[in-house]
Amino acid sequence: GIRDILRLSPEQAYANSRLLFTLIQPDDYDHVADSMQESAQQLAIWLCEFRVCFADGDEHWLMHCRNVNRTAQPCGMGLSVILPSAKPPKNTLIVSLFMIR
Repeated sequence: GIRDILRLSPEQAYANSRLLFTLIQPDDYDHVADSMQESAQQLAIWLCEFRVCFADGDEHWLMHCRNVNRTAQPCGMGLSVILPSAKPPKNTLIVSLFMIR
């Protein structure tokens, strides 16, 4: 679940969805924000690959797919796939389905 993907409890993510964005690797942040905005403008499903990093220095690639609304806010369910070692996805995958309101 979300604990495996982002090391957050569902309660933490629900209470403050901005925590999710603090984990995005700084070099990938603009790409993620731009792709969310583009998806919102087109009302298309958002599909994006980016890195997340943690305080202990651990980093992994994440592929995320979800619906967004016109304000680029996530809505409904999302699907995240962790690529544990590196991109491209030739390693064991961890798939998680979770909902953020």
